[in-house]
Amino acid sequence: MVLPSPEEPSRGFVYLHGFASSPRSKKALAMSEALRADGWAVRVPDLNEGGFEDLTVSRALEQAASQLFHRTILIGSSMGAYVGTLLALRDPRIRGLVLMAPAFDLAERLMRRYDRDVETWRREGQLEVEHYGYGGELKPIRWAFVEDAWTHEGRPSIPSPAYVLTGERDEVVPVELVSEVVRASESAVEYDRVDDDHALLNSWPRALAAARALAKRRFGSQVEP
Repeated sequence: MVLPSPEEPSRGFVYLHGFASSPRSKKALAMSEALRADGWAVRVPDLNEGGFEDLTVSRALEQAASQLFHRTILIGSSMGAYVGTLLALRDPRIRGLVLMAPAFDLAERLMRRYDRDVETWRREGQLEVEHYGYGGELKPIRWAFVEDAWTHEGRPSIPSPAYVLTGERDEVVPVELVSEVVRASESAVEYDRVDDDHALLNSWPRALAAARALAKRRFGSQVEP
């Protein structure tokens, strides 16, 4: 494994945003600013880099892996939480997970979300979707996104230590789905169900507290040795 150079921090947080979102999302900004104020190094990669049109889960995994610290607490929202779970199962640099509304069964959820447009998407090779990272503008994404998503396990086992936050009123990723994945995971997972929707805008401070607790547990101090 490649060790960080002396000029780079050896530990910190990586935040992965959701589908059709960006590093400028409210949760990404609020949580990264709070953690940096604590003295931690934080990276928030833009999963749209390389073109949202050509986004795939595989590409997101590569982009996220390139941003990991030697010891990383990974925070993910929706698709970012799903990608983070997949990555944690293969990369030992991830020492803890904070998952918010994790978009498990991603390919299947996309089929249901865009049900009326699936055949057009498949036939024409791309579909315009509302992209919140660009102020709600319609942006095209290729059918290859769906094809690639099907190649990844929809319900990966969540490795510990992990904290999972999900909303009882989530209209995108049903709380029942998240509960099933948590129960099926082989390791102990701290599971927090709250009265909120998919955005978790009223509940994200709970995830921030969990991230801080994980860092204290896994790293001790934010001061580099």
